[in-house]
Formats: sequence, structure tokens, C-alpha cells
Amino acid sequence: MSSHKPMLRIYNPANGQLLTELETDDSMSIIEKYNRSMAAQLDWIESVGADREAIIRNFADLLDSEAEHLACNLAEESGKLIADCRAEIAQSALAARFYLANWQTALRTQKPIDRRGHQEQLSYDPLGVIALIAGLDLPVLTATNVIVPALLAGNTVLYKPGVYTTLASLSLVDLFYQAGLHDELLIPVLGDAFAGQELLKWPVNGVFFSGSAANGQMIADLCARRLCPLQMELHANNAVYICADADLPMAASQIGRAIIYHSGQSRICVKRVYVEAAAAPEFTQLLQSFLQQLQAGSPLDPQAGLGPLNLRRDLDGLLQSAQAEGARVWQSHPELPGEGYFYSPTLLIEAQSGMDFLDQDLRGPIASIIPVMTDVEAIHGINDSRFGFCASVYTPDSQRARRILGQTQTGVVMHNQVMQLSPYLPCSPRKEAGLGLTGGLAGIRSFTRPRAWFMQ
Repeated sequence: MSSHKPMLRIYNPANGQLLTELETDDSMSIIEKYNRSMAAQLDWIESVGADREAIIRNFADLLDSEAEHLACNLAEESGKLIADCRAEIAQSALAARFYLANWQTALRTQKPIDRRGHQEQLSYDPLGVIALIAGLDLPVLTATNVIVPALLAGNTVLYKPGVYTTLASLSLVDLFYQAGLHDELLIPVLGDAFAGQELLKWPVNGVFFSGSAANGQMIADLCARRLCPLQMELHANNAVYICADADLPMAASQIGRAIIYHSGQSRICVKRVYVEAAAAPEFTQLLQSFLQQLQAGSPLDPQAGLGPLNLRRDLDGLLQSAQAEGARVWQSHPELPGEGYFYSPTLLIEAQSGMDFLDQDLRGPIASIIPVMTDVEAIHGINDSRFGFCASVYTPDSQRARRILGQTQTGVVMHNQVMQLSPYLPCSPRKEAGLGLTGGLAGIRSFTRPRAWFMQ
């Protein structure tokens, strides 16, 4: 008698309606998928590089031709605005083509060096079976940044997509199949946290995780026990410093978008805004005006500037804690659509460095405004966090920006901009924002093990 597998229910966050139900994987099906992936990798490692490249080239072309269909699926399922979904898919196609053009350079066996009577050489071997356990954030780009370089390097992938982006993730997997990839080389594993836990019981050769810091710590503990290579991109608490000489209207517009991007649920969102005290009143007013102009609505509506959260979250408790510590709560939209999971963009004004709520893993359109007197005070505030993903500085003085950014404890720094990602540069989160590298030549090598050769 076959065992009953639980169903994964997928809802539209804009109206709360059920989109579909999918059968999830149980322990037995995950074992079977792991064994298939392991066997397929032994053949894939022997495949010709030109054959791998042809598949990825087809995949990148399909990302272009099927972009609108994929963007609509992602917007409906995740609540992310349709324009942002289109931008993510375009960025994913760019990333796929970067890996396609550069993977052989990154993994090329070095020429032998004659030394002390023998030859020394370095080569790169694939890790083997990669477990990709993804979350809500940037699902298409995250998957592309893992699956494409992993496959090109000779690995196979077991892909457990996020619960709230499962349909879009399955559509992405189907594009790989349409591109010519055998379905044993990229196998989806469906389910909630249970599926991810079961997957990691098996001796996968590498793990990539995207999600919360708390879940990341649990996965790190599991991987550490058997010394399994691990990469993680976790939720962050990104900071911006607005200098008094900055272009305040430009800064307010860009930071406003970075506060409400995917309703504040992305690791690239801005959560802490340090403002030089002389500019704080004007900047705060400009930011409030920007947020008030946003229209809440369906993420498929091109006129909507504010979409829903992916599920109902208890954010009011955080606001009460912030008020208790002395912050003033301001909300741009006291009244929002009754159906769906909408939440008003919220500013915590007159916050001060050291307040407990400033270091929380915030997943909602909420940001704090913290006036500071000096650059040193701003740097201290930026670094006073568990997270170290990204920091930005707004000032026309590039030397001042470099001096400030060079002292931050973050893996990504930006001048007069926010929310920038590029396949040409590795993403290297610090502290509890993540571990390892994705993107760039270094990101390609992350899916390999170096082998040192000493030959007569």
C-alpha cells in the first residue's frame, strides 16, 4: 500500500485564494531522488564541455523568450511586483551568460610549473551532488547563480525550492529541461522544512542555502558535523548612511524603493538609515512623501507600487518594542486592502544606535531612521549589527565614501546606490548574513574542490 504524502498548498498572497496543491516528497522519495542524482553525476562528469555549454546557452535564451510567463507566475505566487520580477529574470539571463562565457577560464587546469625536479599543477574537480535549499528571496536569480555554475562544473543538483515560490521554481526547472538538460541532472524536491531536513540526512557533497539566519545556523551545524562544503545567503539588515551634502531627493527615492522591494522581504532591502543630523528632517520628509505616493494592489497590476507580504506576519509586536525603546512609529498607509497580506510601509523615526529592534531579522516594509552627528558615529552604527551583507553611502565626495565604506564590516559596499547585484562580482556576506561566495569567477569555483598535482 502506498504511503500518503502531505500536500503543499500554495496561495495567492494578494487575495488569500488557493492557487493549487502539490504532492510533497517523503523520506522514501527523497532517498530515491538522491540515488538518481548521485548515479547521474558519474556520467555527467564525463560529458563534453561543449554539450554543457549548449544546454546553458539554450536555457539563457529561454529565460528571454519565456520571461513574461515566468514573471507573471512569480508575481502571482510570491507577491513581488511584476516589474521587479521581470528585472530579476533579466538579471538571471545575464548571470547565466556570464557563467557560460567564463566557466572554463575559472576552472582551467593551470600550466605545469617545473620546481625542484618535479612539476606542480592545480586542477578543479566538481563537488558531486549539490543540495540547493532556497527560500522566498530572489528565487530565479538564486537558483541560476547555483544551478548554472554547478552544472557547468560537472555537478548535479537536488533543488528544494522555497514554499512560497514553488510554482515559479518548477517553471524554471522546466526551462532547463526544455534547454536539453536530462531530468536526472536537476531534480526538484518539494515540501516544507521537513523536505530540506530529510535531504540533508544524505551525504550530498555540497549545500547552498538561502533563508533565515536561524535556519542557516541549524544547517551550518549539520554540515559541520560531516565537513560538507556550505554556502549561505541569509536575511540581512542592510544599512545606508546619508551625508548632509547628498542629493536628498535622489537618495529618498532610491531608498524608498529599497525599503518596499518585495514588501521588505529581500536580503537586498534597506532596514537601517543613518542620516547626518543636519539633513535628517528634510530627508525624512522626502522619504515619507515617496512612500505615501505608492499605490497598493495586485503585483500583476503595473500601476501598483506596493505588493503584499508572502504571508501574514506579526510585525505589530516589533513596532510596540520599538516604541517602548523610544522610537516614533510612522506609517504611510493606515488603511490597506482588506483581502490579502498587505502591510503599510513603516518608518521608525528618531531611533538611536544600540536599540534592540535595530538588530532584528526584519521581513516587512519597515526601516529605521537614525540621526548621527559624525561619520565615525555612522560607521559604528552600521557595524553594530549581527549582519554584514551590504552598506551604502550617499555623498558627492567619492573619497569620503571610500573612506567610510572601507571601514564597514560588510561584504558588499555601494556609493550613491542601493540594491545592486552583478554576476561579475562575488557576493560575499559576512557575520550572520551568510557564508561563502556566489557570482564572479570565485563563485564558479565554489562548486569545485581544488586538486594539487606533484608529478615527476
